[in-house]
Amino acid sequence: MNFVAAGLGGVERFPVLMRRRQPAIDIGQRFRKAEAANIVWQVTSVFEGIDGKPYAQLVRTDDVSMRKTVAISALAQNLQYVPVA
Repeated sequence: MNFVAAGLGGVERFPVLMRRRQPAIDIGQRFRKAEAANIVWQVTSVFEGIDGKPYAQLVRTDDVSMRKTVAISALAQNLQYVPVA
């Protein structure tokens, strides 16, 4: 998307950078991988990574020694991870 602004020497174009707002992922929220219906992961923390992107720390509900970090965008898209009611 470009917006047009009148400058001193004529018309200038500049891009508008738009960030999509990430949906809220709450601590305690549960997800399962789309292809593994019997394994449930629970959000234990949400943080901003060193790359500036938001991440969620997940723990497996049936084995708390199993942990993983997943980008919030991956949880929000509902393609790899599906919310559990």
